[in-house]
Amino acid sequence: MSKPKITTEFSRYSDPDLLAKVDEIYDSLTSNLNFPTPTPALIIVNTLAADFRLCLTNAASHDKVDVSIKNQKRELLESTLINLGLYVQANGKDDESILLSSGYDLQKPKAPIGILDKPEN
Repeated sequence: MSKPKITTEFSRYSDPDLLAKVDEIYDSLTSNLNFPTPTPALIIVNTLAADFRLCLTNAASHDKVDVSIKNQKRELLESTLINLGLYVQANGKDDESILLSSGYDLQKPKAPIGILDKPEN
């Protein structure tokens, strides 16, 4: 059986869904005894999320500059979540319940395909 791993792919999330996921991760890691000293610090994640939330509101006007700034803030937030995910994975002790307590989702386990049938044509 393979070790459980968290997923750090956030590009599939819409902007509002990403903010909801960040809030879930932040709330889950706050005072979580399994992850006593998150790196990067949760205050940094919270600050980046607040910046992104503000830029998302500003970009609602579809101004090109505001949209570009929002995209830059999203990229920074995603890279910070990836780094935080590395901390979570390293300190999760390969325990599925500990990893899930972080607010991150787990990757689907890889299933072997097995022997394929012989092609008929």
